[in-house]
Parts: sequence; structure tokens; C-alpha cells
Amino acid sequence: MPDPARGNLQLDNTLKPVVSLPLCLMCDDRCSMAELLTVVAEMKAKPGREADLRGALLALIGPTRKEDGCVQYDLHVHTDDPGRFLFYENWVSGEHLRRHAASAHLTAFVAAAVDLLTEPMRVETYRRVA
Repeated sequence: MPDPARGNLQLDNTLKPVVSLPLCLMCDDRCSMAELLTVVAEMKAKPGREADLRGALLALIGPTRKEDGCVQYDLHVHTDDPGRFLFYENWVSGEHLRRHAASAHLTAFVAAAVDLLTEPMRVETYRRVA
């Protein structure tokens, strides 16, 4: 019998391989997510600076995802307001988040953001409950 917790290679009715991922590798990762530090960072662009802010935020993704302790770093844009952005992040620990906050790419963004944002970024941290 297939064990979804371990992952299995199976063949479908066309004899093509079908890989079932272990539950711990799927989007709803209950095996390791509980202890992560979750960050939600929200930003609003000044009128006319939406594209500039978007570009500056996109530039953070590559270097941040390479940082030690970064598990997830996803940028979202508001569905009705193209000038509102949100980062949804998961970090292994508060220490890893502190190193990220002190990184060259993030400190450069924070300095440049003064000209791009209508108000200071709102950054909150959370721990997963369920």
C-alpha cells in the first residue's frame, strides 16, 4: 500500500510515472513549519512610484532566498491596489531574521524606501498555531 508520508513512485493508466511527494514536502508542511518565525511586511507606494517600489521589492527576493535560515520569502500585491505590497516570510529563527534585517540588500532598500513609501513599512512577526 502506498505510504504518502514517505512518497512513492507509481505509474498512472498511461504508464507515465506519477510521483507522490512526502507530506512533509507538500505545501501544508505540518512536519517542520510549527517552529518557524513568520513575518508579514506591508508597504504602500507613493502615487506614481508603484513600479519603482515593485522593482525594488523584486530585487530583494534573489539575495534573501539565498540567506541562511530563509525558508520562504514571497512577495504579494494587493488585488485591488497595485501600490500595496506584502512580503510573507518564514525564518528558521529570530537570529536568522536579525541577520536578514542587517543584510546589505535590505538596509539599502530601507534607505531607498523613504522616497518610495507613503508611510513606514508595517512589519509583524507570528508563530504558527495550527
